[in-house]
Amino acid sequence: MMNCFIFRSALIMAFGMLCLSRVQAQWVCALKNVVESGHNVEWLLQYQGEVVNTRKVTAEIRMRIPGRYQDVYRKSVELDIGSNKSFQVPLNLRVDSYDYDVEVYDPLTGESQILKPEEPFLVNSPSGIRSSDIFLSIYPRAEQGFLSPILSPNLPPGVDTIYYYLAIKSDRSFSATSEAFFYENVNKNDNSRGDILVYASLQGSRKQLVLEKGERTVLSGKFPTSALKEGAYFVEITIGLRQDNPIQETAYFTIGSDLQKWIYDNLDNAIRMMKYILPEASLDELLDSPTAEARQIEFKRAWEDLYQKDTQEEMTQYYARILEADKLFSQDGGWQSDRGKTFMLYGIPSKIEEIQLKGEPCIRWLYPKWSLVFLFVKRNQTYQLVE
Repeated sequence: MMNCFIFRSALIMAFGMLCLSRVQAQWVCALKNVVESGHNVEWLLQYQGEVVNTRKVTAEIRMRIPGRYQDVYRKSVELDIGSNKSFQVPLNLRVDSYDYDVEVYDPLTGESQILKPEEPFLVNSPSGIRSSDIFLSIYPRAEQGFLSPILSPNLPPGVDTIYYYLAIKSDRSFSATSEAFFYENVNKNDNSRGDILVYASLQGSRKQLVLEKGERTVLSGKFPTSALKEGAYFVEITIGLRQDNPIQETAYFTIGSDLQKWIYDNLDNAIRMMKYILPEASLDELLDSPTAEARQIEFKRAWEDLYQKDTQEEMTQYYARILEADKLFSQDGGWQSDRGKTFMLYGIPSKIEEIQLKGEPCIRWLYPKWSLVFLFVKRNQTYQLVE
């Protein structure tokens, strides 16, 4: 088996980079500023996957001041996974910036999963006018939207509308203007400056607000997403105040391909397709997992062990190549044929030559970068590797 560096290089050469989250975890979490009574932050957790065995799991959050190692806050909770897969834990934190991680212990596997966001979390400064973070949700009612927001960077497959919610609370009555805009992140190339980000506005709305003293007001709206192509998007809400600085909040999400859904809908086949990067004994072990839920967990862990932080990217490109091999070499047997295997391991050849060898039609694939040559001879309407 070739080394991971060659495999990764071949993948990038063939398909390029996809805009997807870095690791698709079984658990996702986030901290959100809120304007509820008694707490100013909510710790949100969601379990993404089928629940076969109802059970209790333990989750612990650990928070630090950026640049320091000592925890300044810790909290542990027990969660019942069953019909409920979304959880909210109220926190009351002082205004500051925090690095944090969450450790979830699941008795199903007997192991822990560590969730560590890349960006620090900033607790909003208390003032006369406070706003929550933006909650994105697939639910059209605010109550459900705040209870079950979208925490994963990837929008769930099949969603045709996304709703946004933001709560405001003030210690005085006043009028204000709110603006909500929906943008697409567009990567454009400038020959003099390289890649630059351009934000394309897809939809916008403006509203007049009348805020009553001490009352909680919710801003809400929706954007259609069914026709959106793959890429990154964000929602930006600005509340203009006459005497104060404007309040501005932003929430991001991405739309990926249907490939991830296909992988998990065909998990057993997806595991068998890992034959080029895992030994047969490891594949058998994955397929022998006692439940579908455990098999999904072990499948994700296998990819994380192989590629660490680039798991999602490598997984997506690997299965995209599987499907491409099936299409290109269908007459030979698809991805499991000799040409399919070579394509999977080394990518698109730099040069293809059609030749005759002892009167038989042959194809020669050349990879000058690695000084590799593969010769396929046509027999019984299929091409077979001979050297």
